[in-house]
Amino acid sequence: MGRASLTTQRPGPCDPAFSRSDTTDMRSTSFLWPTGPNTAPVVHVRVVDSSGDVLVTHPFFSRRTIFVPRTELVDPKAVRSGSILLVVTSRQQDGSTYGSARSPAVVSGLLAAFVPEVLSGDVRIVQAARIPGLRTKVLVAATREGVDPVRATIGTAGHRVRLLNRMLQGERIEVVRYHRDIQRLVAAAMAPATPTAVQIHDDVFLVQVPAPQMRAAIGVRGSNLKLASELCGGRKIKVVSGG
Repeated sequence: MGRASLTTQRPGPCDPAFSRSDTTDMRSTSFLWPTGPNTAPVVHVRVVDSSGDVLVTHPFFSRRTIFVPRTELVDPKAVRSGSILLVVTSRQQDGSTYGSARSPAVVSGLLAAFVPEVLSGDVRIVQAARIPGLRTKVLVAATREGVDPVRATIGTAGHRVRLLNRMLQGERIEVVRYHRDIQRLVAAAMAPATPTAVQIHDDVFLVQVPAPQMRAAIGVRGSNLKLASELCGGRKIKVVSGG
């Protein structure tokens, strides 16, 4: 069983695991938003046929067809012909293109569009976990010395995440600093709770938080715990009161 006592640390140098040479350049032509390394292009589309289980949409400035299943909408009841969606796309074997408005890649792609450091590759989006329409946690790492990945992503006074919050109809965006040490990573992912210790027991991370922070650590209907687990690669996390 391992244990880590947690103290606040100043941002360190860039992590060699995320040097620019390690990133895969996924830039491709987008209909609206630019993309950065390791982010998919976000496409702005208009719904032209909402009558079936699969919506027919066209990107702005293009007659190309992108199919969006209702299961990939954030709020299916609110979408009708003429609605505007932000989606990430994937090409199928038959040559057709499908889009998703629910994917965490939508948030990652928008960050690449609005955060110059992500677009340039100075900040890498390592992972994103999302409950569409409610909340997203984004894990970021610096690839260059002197860059604070969280501060760069959030922007001055948080203006960049506030912009995304408005674009995504009020969805809360939280940015988490990557740590190579898994116990520190789990602790960081539990924000806004501030764990006092993390223990590992039988592949389960036992996260100790002060009693007044238990509700924040778990989140509404378990949302914070769920997103933290996804952000850390699906690791099992259990919150306990203490400290």
